Amino acid sequence: MDPTPCSQQSLDAGEPLYGSAAADIDHWLLLEHDGQWDKDAVASESLPEAVRAHARAWLEAAPRRRFQLVRDGRQTPLEWPRRLFLVDARPGHARTLEVALTGWEALAALDLASLTETLRNASEPPDGVVVRAAPLVLVCTHGRRDVCCARLGVPVFRELERDLARDNPGRVFQTTHLGGHRFAATMVLLPHGYTYGRLDVAAARRVVRGYFAGRLTDLDRLRGRSCYPADVQAAEFWVRHNAGRYGLESLQLRRRDAEKGQTDVTFWDAETDALHELSVVVDKTHDLASSSCGDVPKPVSRHRIDSYRQVHGATRDFDRDDF
Repeated sequence: MDPTPCSQQSLDAGEPLYGSAAADIDHWLLLEHDGQWDKDAVASESLPEAVRAHARAWLEAAPRRRFQLVRDGRQTPLEWPRRLFLVDARPGHARTLEVALTGWEALAALDLASLTETLRNASEPPDGVVVRAAPLVLVCTHGRRDVCCARLGVPVFRELERDLARDNPGRVFQTTHLGGHRFAATMVLLPHGYTYGRLDVAAARRVVRGYFAGRLTDLDRLRGRSCYPADVQAAEFWVRHNAGRYGLESLQLRRRDAEKGQTDVTFWDAETDALHELSVVVDKTHDLASSSCGDVPKPVSRHRIDSYRQVHGATRDFDRDDF
């Protein structure tokens, strides 16, 4: 085992950020909680067992779901009501519902299945639930999971919260493990699910203010969009970086075919009505890095674009939903 922090090992190995975000997540459940966070958020013993069971049942009811604990930077104990956020991060459906909880019993009794369907169908929410217009910024500070997240994530969170306190209060939270602590400081932008890594304070400010304005910045720190698998995240990064696409929904996934170590990906370009067709492969390298502090270093993998072509005007005679 290498005593060097995993975040430094990843840097030393030249491990790329793109294609490293937590993958295949369409829906996020975020619970405001200032008790102790265990390594596995949903198993945190500071949560009542009925609440843990309720959250676990929601996770197990369908794939592509994720549960996070969040908290702001207040120094006083969190009182009731506390907030619960349910996020739809699917492309074209980005939306957040917010619930004010009056107690643990209210959460255990909340019909999360029905609320998720309300979110998915963009239906009118029930009484006590509101559609949240403001985005959410989650910075991983989960030091119990990996010390790099606390060491690098906490300063970014504190400065972001201070920076946004006047004009954009209540939008930035600390959160439990987002995946890939070797890329700390890490951050996810919801409801769109774009994940960033290796952030310092200056870069985090640019990224967040860009997101609030409806665009992505600092693409060199973009890990990927959480609703996509890793190979599609890498392909999206490549197109955005090389074609200069910064709009949140500038690129829409139309095809993904994975077989025999290669993934073919097609994006429709909303700015030019062109198709971007890519083939992505994964290369094993001899570079070593630990995925977490204290782990045995393992070979680093890299996504590579094996082929690319752009087809102009290819969609003008077709219903785009058919791709």
